[in-house]
Amino acid sequence: MPWRDDFAPLLRDGLDGGSLSATLAARGLVPASGEEWANVLPGLSEVDAAIMGRVAGEPMLRLRRLTRDAAGKTVEFVESSLDPELFGLHMVF
Repeated sequence: MPWRDDFAPLLRDGLDGGSLSATLAARGLVPASGEEWANVLPGLSEVDAAIMGRVAGEPMLRLRRLTRDAAGKTVEFVESSLDPELFGLHMVF
């Protein structure tokens, strides 16, 4: 997402209440639409495994989320590697 000056205090103080959604909303960044992709990351790299305290090569659930405001500008893009034993995908049609 494009840098804004009102993000600077977040580097020191962290997210508002520990919430990315609350932090964005407090700065007038409100999602109006979005997309989300989920797939399997076949195996963690050595670097990512070390950061996560996991074993290299372990599969992970990879989730990517893009939200846009009413004008179509990006509000957030998040990419996460999630333990497939703790997270999954649930869709209702």
